[in-house]
Amino acid sequence: MDILADGFNILIFIIGFGLLIFVHELGHFMAAKWAGIRTEAFAIGFGSPIVAWRKGIGFTLGSGNRRLKERTGRGPRELDDAELRRLDIGETEYSIRWLPLGGFVRMLGQDDLAPASRDSGERSFNSTPVWKRMIVVSAGVIMNLIFAAILFVIAFSIGVRFEAPVIGTVVPGMPASLATGIGDAEGEVGLRSGDRIVTLDQEPVETFIDAQIGVAMARPDELLQIQVLREGTEGPLEFQMMPQKSEGSGLLSVGILPAASTTLAGSD
Repeated sequence: MDILADGFNILIFIIGFGLLIFVHELGHFMAAKWAGIRTEAFAIGFGSPIVAWRKGIGFTLGSGNRRLKERTGRGPRELDDAELRRLDIGETEYSIRWLPLGGFVRMLGQDDLAPASRDSGERSFNSTPVWKRMIVVSAGVIMNLIFAAILFVIAFSIGVRFEAPVIGTVVPGMPASLATGIGDAEGEVGLRSGDRIVTLDQEPVETFIDAQIGVAMARPDELLQIQVLREGTEGPLEFQMMPQKSEGSGLLSVGILPAASTTLAGSD
């Protein structure tokens, strides 16, 4: 199961990273089109193309430049704008490539592998006014900021869900495992997996993060009272314990970890 979970997390990371790259490069691409710069390629990933598409050529496995040359007898850079329009062929090849760790927009006159190279073509990057080039260069970051703002609005429109304050693991030897019951829980020792935290020092707890923050912000050298609901008991049980500083974070801790389940606490 751990292998499956790790594989799923890696897949989610790749998809998320690819989406960010797509949005970033889309900003450069849209700005280049607006500025009238000839865009030769729009790619997600690096390396050889897995699949590509160009207007008038269609989808191809790998780059479609070979099919373009078979049809026209020339490569894409050898065809000027008038010829592309006459043949109804797009100037841009869109592709997904083997190494999903980036992406790029290739513009006429811009070559990252040869920064000193120049192209005097009318629609080249070098021939474009400086103020337009500045917009093209900064458009990727601007697009990412706009995308982040949209995601922020969506997240807070539909609500954010957090882990419920259910204990999954009690670390042996830590305060939670040695907590003493008080009141109706007198004689009980230690919190247990499955306990649901209700209050910390009489302050209500809605999520597990609330519990972690409450413990971290507790007064040093003072007993902390935790009220929990436990399966098989009629009412809440109250325990007291002395939080101790975690060596890793330097914050107060009692040694509890959240339950690994689909139980969530809603924002409503």
